[in-house]
Amino acid sequence: MASSDEGYRWQFEKLVRLYEEGPREALEDLCHKVLVHGQDMLEPLAGFIVEQPDSPRLAILLELIGKIGDPRAATILVQYLESDCADLRVQAAIGLGWLRSRLGIMKLDELEGRDPDNQVRMEARVAIEEILREYPAIRQALRHHQPLPIDEQRFEADSEDDFAKLNPLTPERQKRLAALLPRVLALRYKAVPLATGASGVVSFAILGGRSPESIGADLKRLTGREVELHAWPEQRLYDHLLTFYKWGDDDWVKFRGELTDEARREVAEILLSKVDPELPNAALPDCIDSLEAVQSFLSLCLREQTTSALVEYDRAAGECRLLLHVRDGSSFSLDPPPTAMRGRFMRVLQTLAGCGPARSATREVREGSIRFAPEADKRPVLVSVTCETIGTREAMALDFLDPHAN
Repeated sequence: MASSDEGYRWQFEKLVRLYEEGPREALEDLCHKVLVHGQDMLEPLAGFIVEQPDSPRLAILLELIGKIGDPRAATILVQYLESDCADLRVQAAIGLGWLRSRLGIMKLDELEGRDPDNQVRMEARVAIEEILREYPAIRQALRHHQPLPIDEQRFEADSEDDFAKLNPLTPERQKRLAALLPRVLALRYKAVPLATGASGVVSFAILGGRSPESIGADLKRLTGREVELHAWPEQRLYDHLLTFYKWGDDDWVKFRGELTDEARREVAEILLSKVDPELPNAALPDCIDSLEAVQSFLSLCLREQTTSALVEYDRAAGECRLLLHVRDGSSFSLDPPPTAMRGRFMRVLQTLAGCGPARSATREVREGSIRFAPEADKRPVLVSVTCETIGTREAMALDFLDPHAN
């Protein structure tokens, strides 16, 4: 990045274009490059912001100036609490909360009580609670503020930035957190894991206004750990659902050993509910992730009246073979999923069958079963599964049984 203000300005222009047009990954990369410069970025960024007309495109710049962490940014953010653009009022409130600056707290109080936009009111409320952590004596001067609900489980409002400071997310740590609550479950429960404390307590963001008792019990049951709940506004929660799970719906596969039995059963229920031999399925090479590949594979097995199937995968060579034996006695092969997806494809099938990870590099045989009822045909399907591992080679035999047969 250029050291001159003009060089910075070019990057700021690029940021707002990416914010409007994408792609998201390029926007995230450029934001990171800007933030690396820290407080040196404050003055050129502030100067660029104040020259611009009010427009939703400035929201990304207000986000950045808040994340720089310099208290001087509060003077810029407070100005945008008066903006006619609700997106900018939202981002200004978030930024003041990150900074825990008392400078705009009375204006935030007015926004919470009177702003016509629900998202602005919610973000103002969250920001005030964050600021009151630093300046608790101001609470008595506020006219409109309503504290966020807190119960015996500690139900709080925090910004994502707080957790980034306390527990920096390396790619490995983020994947392990995502494994605790796979995205398919995060979407079902509208909850996102944020951090794991030293004692193993997992912090989750959930929708503000939800009853913490039931969601807390569900998350504790699914993760097998104590949980701490943090109320977030809806938009921030959904943004995090989209960006935290960068490896797709199958991001838990590498760390499937982190799944509790409860979580595995629910993942299987969600995945298998979409197996349907009557509907067109994506060919395996065209699937977007290993979950879709497994759904497609099982749907094809049912559609072709498969009696047994063999799946073989060589980790070292990346080769995969899928052979179906059908009711009329014939056999045929399926084209496998894309190379990068094949190992995950096997792991999903093993997880569905309850076959845990191989514990030895030598020959090992594990048995399990898959049971489900396709939407198009409520009769249950029972699949007996045998997994065998020899070195880098894995094989899985699936026998489709009639649950009503003697």
